[in-house]
Amino acid sequence: MPMLRLLPAALALAAACPASAAVAPVTTDDVADAAEQAVEALPVEPAEESVAPAAAGREASQVGWLEIEGSLRQGPAPFSFLDPADLPPSLSDVLAQIERVETSDDHAGLVVHLKGPELSLSQAGALRRGLERLKTAGKPVVVFAAAYDTTGYYLASVADRLLLQRNGSLELQGIAVEEMYLAGMLEKVGVEADLMQVGRFKGAEETFTRTGPSEAWSENIEGLLDGLYGGLLGGIAAGRGMDRAEAEAAMADAWLLDDAGLVERGLIDAAVERGLTEETSSLFGEDFAWDTQLGRAGGSAMPTSPFALFAQLMNPPARGMKRDGVAVLHLNGPIGAGESGSDDGLFSSASIGQDSVVEQAAELAADERVKAVVLRLDSPGGSAHASEMMFQALEDLAAVKPVLVSIGSMAASGGYYLAVAGDTIYAEPTAIVGSIGVVGGKMSLGGLYEKLGVGIHRRSRGPNTGYLDSTQPFTDAQRERVRASMVKIYDLFKERVAGGRGERLGELAEVDAGRLFTGEQALEKGMIDAVGGLPQAIAAAASAAGLGAGYEVEHLPEPLPFPEAISAMFGGAQVSAVAAKKATLPAAAAAARRLLGPAAWTAAAGWLDAAMQLRTEPVLLLHPAAIVIR
Repeated sequence: MPMLRLLPAALALAAACPASAAVAPVTTDDVADAAEQAVEALPVEPAEESVAPAAAGREASQVGWLEIEGSLRQGPAPFSFLDPADLPPSLSDVLAQIERVETSDDHAGLVVHLKGPELSLSQAGALRRGLERLKTAGKPVVVFAAAYDTTGYYLASVADRLLLQRNGSLELQGIAVEEMYLAGMLEKVGVEADLMQVGRFKGAEETFTRTGPSEAWSENIEGLLDGLYGGLLGGIAAGRGMDRAEAEAAMADAWLLDDAGLVERGLIDAAVERGLTEETSSLFGEDFAWDTQLGRAGGSAMPTSPFALFAQLMNPPARGMKRDGVAVLHLNGPIGAGESGSDDGLFSSASIGQDSVVEQAAELAADERVKAVVLRLDSPGGSAHASEMMFQALEDLAAVKPVLVSIGSMAASGGYYLAVAGDTIYAEPTAIVGSIGVVGGKMSLGGLYEKLGVGIHRRSRGPNTGYLDSTQPFTDAQRERVRASMVKIYDLFKERVAGGRGERLGELAEVDAGRLFTGEQALEKGMIDAVGGLPQAIAAAASAAGLGAGYEVEHLPEPLPFPEAISAMFGGAQVSAVAAKKATLPAAAAAARRLLGPAAWTAAAGWLDAAMQLRTEPVLLLHPAAIVIR
């Protein structure tokens, strides 16, 4: 079921709890399982021999064949010894494949086969714009699937020909919200959430301190939902040549309609059999060659000899740019101290570490080949102190060369704190931007210890050790001092936003206090400079640096070579809280991932990772919840 969910950290914990009696809803994994059963019914893929280019000297066009399956990787590969051909493609990889068809004189058009993709709305929007540019270049776009969910259909609706397999599935249910409020549960188990927030609309503490939403939070999230749904519905309506009312009415009836009804209502152009011969022949003729690689490596280049393999693993990869260009620094995940982490699927989840970013900013400032930098941000925030330290480092970088920002799915709270260090900010139309506010406090576990029969005897020295006492809530004096510290950080946050945005920002009072905005709404408020994706930000950065054609683009952080990867995994490197839970509770984590779906689990895990910093840092710049569209 397509859905937007607000998933607090506790949701990940509840999903992993074997005692939970909740009935699991139908998840995206269930849909994927059904899709796998239907794989044999999918259209016949281009035969291998048909992929070969035309013989030399014979003029013949090619048609691109692009498959999108599962989730798209964010940023560079985590390890240098992994062959890119063996990894899931990144969003940048797929956009480059679309651009290849757009700019090539040899390609007549593109067929996109959606095989159960797990895309965020922002990723779908970025791909959609790539297909729009392809259409503008006069090259037809065909999209085919056996089943469409809301996000996949939003992407597909831009196509010249939108095809559904005969008797396939079209489920367009819009956007829904499920919010969890845990105050009642925490009271039953003896946990007291002693949390505070600065910013009336922040909502970050409500999950744990209330049994339902406040009026301010409802106003905040309703405005965000209006923006997200408006963009979704408007895109579908424009793509299918309908007005919004027609599109919404058709969406409401989609799951009841047969193939003929879907065509009649304009939701699809045709219901087709396994083969696409008739469709492709009518658009591209019969004399063309399929291009299934579209510039992407076609297979692993790992050597077969064990000695050669060992040598390749141990040799560090060549680093740095060979000519002038733009560096793209990917900053994904919650913000904290220490080193950044990449989502390697094994030991680490994505995180933004203060030490890594400060060091990377200094290296980029000193690298003469790097003429401009793009920060690719996707973060719910986290540590207030780390956000400020990284802001200073990025501000120093921006003083010596252009620094532009590209916001993917989210730059909220601490994430937006980093964004305003850049000269120019681009954001996806459906990105979540803002949440300028502060949350702080702790969880008091004394009642839980008592229920479990656990005796705690605390010893301490020093005037401030009581702030992180896990057995007791704050005293009135402690609470007053924590709130004063939060106000101080909040004032600095607003100062950074006002200074970074300058006269481009409207009234600060209209965007602060924890308010949330889509990228489109943020543009109207002057919080960003333009709606667009990473390619647009890179092109603008190159222009700002005065780079001509042929400039190089380097994606950072660089993949870890084998020795450093082994050291990071087993040499005592910092492992995130969520990654540790995955390692120690693999069955529970797998169950939670299956219950929530891959996209929801990733978002919930990142939020949990950031929220757990309250154990050591009582004040955070954290977006109130993980938001996922399914």
